[in-house]
Amino acid sequence: MRHLIGAWARTAARRPLAAFTPRPLAALLYAAIAFPLALAGCLLTLAGLLVGGVLSVTTLGLWVLALTVRGALALGALQRTLARRLLHLDIEEPPSPAAAAPSAAAAPCSSAGPAGGPSAARSASPSRPYSRT
Repeated sequence: MRHLIGAWARTAARRPLAAFTPRPLAALLYAAIAFPLALAGCLLTLAGLLVGGVLSVTTLGLWVLALTVRGALALGALQRTLARRLLHLDIEEPPSPAAAAPSAAAAPCSSAGPAGGPSAARSASPSRPYSRT
């Protein structure tokens, strides 16, 4: 342990201003901006989901839920942009909800019977995967 502390002290003595280079300062700025933003986003999202859940029996509750989800997505985009700009990270965009949903034609048929049975032969047909003959 003493050896590790001594090595760290020698490195810090050689480079006393290493903490004030652009990269550590950008990381400090990111932490100073991202933490309050994440805390506010968490509280607003929880409040929006709570109010929307309580009001979900009305049309207003569904709008509140939809706006809460859109706001959370916008906050996520803001956090990604902040990390890209300040920390120079390569963060790819998440897939859109429409692109992430599997199509009905690509979904496997889960009602197939035992292997080799007549229902397995029907579900294996590539032209009409869900038709009954």
